Amino acid sequence: MIGFWGEVREVVFGTDTVQQVLVWLESKQQLIRAIYYRYAGHSLQQGDRVLINTSGIDLKLGTGGYGFVMATAQDWLTEHGSPRSVWRDKDKQHGQRPWPYSGRIMKLRYLPSQIPVQTVECEESKVHPLFCQPFTLGGRYVLVGELHSMLPVLAAMIYRWQPERKIVYIMDDQAALHLGLSDHVRRLKQQLRLTTITCGQAVGGELETVNLYTALEAAVKVVKADDIIVTQGPGVVGTRTIRGFSGMQLVHWVHAVTTCGGIPVVIPRIQWRDKRNRHQGLSEHTRYPLVAHTLARARIPYPVGVSAQYGDQHISDQVLEEQMDQLKAKHDVIPVPVHHFQRELVEALEWYGTVRTMGRSYADDPAFFAAIGAVFHFYRKHIAPDGGQS
Repeated sequence: MIGFWGEVREVVFGTDTVQQVLVWLESKQQLIRAIYYRYAGHSLQQGDRVLINTSGIDLKLGTGGYGFVMATAQDWLTEHGSPRSVWRDKDKQHGQRPWPYSGRIMKLRYLPSQIPVQTVECEESKVHPLFCQPFTLGGRYVLVGELHSMLPVLAAMIYRWQPERKIVYIMDDQAALHLGLSDHVRRLKQQLRLTTITCGQAVGGELETVNLYTALEAAVKVVKADDIIVTQGPGVVGTRTIRGFSGMQLVHWVHAVTTCGGIPVVIPRIQWRDKRNRHQGLSEHTRYPLVAHTLARARIPYPVGVSAQYGDQHISDQVLEEQMDQLKAKHDVIPVPVHHFQRELVEALEWYGTVRTMGRSYADDPAFFAAIGAVFHFYRKHIAPDGGQS
């Protein structure tokens, strides 16, 4: 890892799990934003010396364009303590160091940054017995989408529809591994009833699970979710090859939901302002996994009448129809007229605030947001009054 020492000049914000700080790197003569994951409760303060991994900044990555704090110069777990010490008073009195680990299940396994957590299904968990019992999703719909930016739009629409609903967000481990990186999750937790679960090697959720199957089980048995949304975290990966992208995980989500007795509802990635041909209309990152690799059937709602609604000459409804036709042999493709959800989509975005996907807002690429609106309309239509699904 590429690391440089610097000084914390400002704490931009902090939560129980993460801080964002401004750090001055002397060797680079550069002021950067850096992320610090607050393990064992320690927090940074202005003037602290920190070692920063700058690889994302050096490569000029989008979501990865932060520094990450690897170490601090302060010996903050010392016998004498300090104003920043995480020792409890009773620990100081007995000369004992606090136990900094929440559990024994290791995430980021066998890396210098590995983190012991208590997963919700492990033997030490109070709800462990629940996971020794049979489990089925019982035919309920689970919403799955490739990009993290789909989450806030869909969650906002659900909230504006029925504010009392319990929404569970499951983040897998194919993009960002720490949920604390997500600005959207931070905002959503302030504005609505959102519970987070991180599965696999991903970490930082309110609940931790070993895999997606027990994440789905935890959403139902522990949280008693009304709605379940699965996406990657921020920072997806692509290589300009047909299979070399993190969104191939869509195949796994469809299969896992199906084998757990649920019905996967895929949020299609539709966009017209991307300059790359493979992402024009229905993105190859949705189309290819579903056509070539899925063995289970999914529901795929999509918007129709987009070009007329937005008056955008770049949008081709005919091309989109032809692309969606490619999915029909293996999946249930459901057209949804834009006027069925347009008002709710606009109101949700006005309530939540700006959402950008690949740097583009609703005004820049409305078809992307319309696809999420179509999924919401389909989903809402199939939710029974008692909270079950028809």
